[in-house]
Amino acid sequence: MLNKAKDLAKNLTLSDIHLLEDNCSRCMGFPPENSEVSVDVNSGILQTEEENIFPFGIKFTVKAIDNESDLMAFQIDVKFAVVYRAKEDIEPTKESIEAFGLTSAVFNAWPYAREYVQNILARMKLPQFAIPPITIAQLAKMREKPDDNK
Repeated sequence: MLNKAKDLAKNLTLSDIHLLEDNCSRCMGFPPENSEVSVDVNSGILQTEEENIFPFGIKFTVKAIDNESDLMAFQIDVKFAVVYRAKEDIEPTKESIEAFGLTSAVFNAWPYAREYVQNILARMKLPQFAIPPITIAQLAKMREKPDDNK
């Protein structure tokens, strides 16, 4: 997957990152300190009519599940548009676009998600949780399919 993403990355430059949508909720009865926090990331290409523009929608879901009751303590959903401009006319394969979206685009949106989650947790009067940094290699490993190594 990384090779497919690298090939496309050579021809793209980051143009813009902005918030598309967000949602957050908390349960008053469960302290997040007794919860297990998880981070899930989804990526997809967004529609555009512009030539040589590649916009990706990167959605982060951060949630805490109470260890004793298995009920949600809080959940934060945030989706960013990560927009790239091609340096020249290119026609990448569907596989290279998907690989790029699952690695480079997520990697570029990651710090924005980290800041957003910390800010929202403070506004929700919840203890701080910092999404740990991530590398592209970690993202590729998370997204590997069993037949990717064949």
